[in-house]
Amino acid sequence: MPGTLFDGKHSTMTVENIHTRETENKKCWTVLGGWAFPPSILSGIFGEKATYIDLNLIMPDLIAGNTLKQDWIEQIRSLVLTEKPPSLLAGWSTGAIVALALAPHLKIDTLVLLSATPSFCRREGFRFGARPSVVQSMIEALSVSPQAVLQRFYEQCGFSGTPHAHTYSYQQLVSGLQFLEQVNLLPVQKLDCMVQVFHGREDKIIPVEAGRQVCATLEGVMVEYPGSHLFFLEHDKIRDRIHSGGCHNISIEPHRF
Repeated sequence: MPGTLFDGKHSTMTVENIHTRETENKKCWTVLGGWAFPPSILSGIFGEKATYIDLNLIMPDLIAGNTLKQDWIEQIRSLVLTEKPPSLLAGWSTGAIVALALAPHLKIDTLVLLSATPSFCRREGFRFGARPSVVQSMIEALSVSPQAVLQRFYEQCGFSGTPHAHTYSYQQLVSGLQFLEQVNLLPVQKLDCMVQVFHGREDKIIPVEAGRQVCATLEGVMVEYPGSHLFFLEHDKIRDRIHSGGCHNISIEPHRF
């Protein structure tokens, strides 16, 4: 997998420029990215005309005194969804959690979740997540050796390079981990829209079982691929499946040579 995935036009975001927007008057995707990655990593799926929202940049606004604000969903709506609400909403990893939380409050036509979960951490009645102690250890290690923490995370994601075109601050990274440690969307709310869930079967960050549970609750379409947390970089047909809508659960098998 190449190490220059973030050289594109969406890689120069700042706090003042949380997202890039298309200008044509037609329906386009609003796409929410994951922790420690710029959302442009998803541009191969959703195209250059989508709106890419970098949640890393607003995470400090969602945390007060190391605690996730109770009104964090409304905070995100006010910070990044300031124009006409999206009709096509997608998210990956942390972005999938946020998209799942926003969807009941928006009138969307289609929701696409990649590497989805209702809770990043394990909770009573939900075992398909990380131990809170693991997230706490990452937070503590960030203050000592942030590059080592990020490198290990990227390796677990299945990424062999280093995202060099964007650097997040210590506070943005810590706030993002505090968000993941505390966010809990259980029980998942039913939605009145088309739902597609895509997941890599070898995902070491968010187990595929978490995505299956979300999809079953939402009565959506589940598509599983062989691959890691970044499975969508390895399969060029995902874009076609998303844009065609699909109607059946699918499990893609690896090619045999």
